[in-house]
Amino acid sequence: MLNSKITKLPNLIILFILMFFPYFLSQAQKPGEYFDSDAIIKFRNKKNIDFKKEDSPLLAETRKDFTGLKYYEPIAKFCVKARYTELKKKDTIDFATSKKEKTKKFLRFGKFSFSIDGKDYELFAYLYLAGKNKNELFLPFTDLTNEDETYHGGRYLDIEISKGEENYIIDFNYAYNPLCSYNPKFTCPLVPLENHVKQKILAGEKLFLNDN
Repeated sequence: MLNSKITKLPNLIILFILMFFPYFLSQAQKPGEYFDSDAIIKFRNKKNIDFKKEDSPLLAETRKDFTGLKYYEPIAKFCVKARYTELKKKDTIDFATSKKEKTKKFLRFGKFSFSIDGKDYELFAYLYLAGKNKNELFLPFTDLTNEDETYHGGRYLDIEISKGEENYIIDFNYAYNPLCSYNPKFTCPLVPLENHVKQKILAGEKLFLNDN
């Protein structure tokens, strides 16, 4: 009788594994796990509504015929898991801007490491010294879509950080154009050369053309 119970025990374990193995698989994080196309579209629709208002960054003559910004279709692979490292040495950098006579001071604060299509990348994140929100980092980048498909000066992301947190989601579907791409009255920081991604980031906002 004792032998019978012992021989049945491994079978019970195997049965348990077979029953719950799909659950364990479903809990594993996958690329694009936090991707939410509905939220992205909602965000874009709201921005289009805001851009029609009188206080939008658009020039008055552009706003009159404005029908919406242009975007890539939301795509999951550009919603990536990233590891954040806060830099021990935080250098102050004078960013060149869209107006040659002006600069903006940023602190090179941290670094995000991530992968797209099996290729590893790193982007530095900066703290705008004149900004009010000290928990929001500025993540500007250029990529291989600039000039032809997206704004030649690159695009921006804003990342809210929490002290001690290392794991973040970077969703390039939210990448947006600098204000100066809509209106030359604005002064926009230029993306540093160190923040270039050697790949086409086919996500986020496209080149703004006054042809709406």
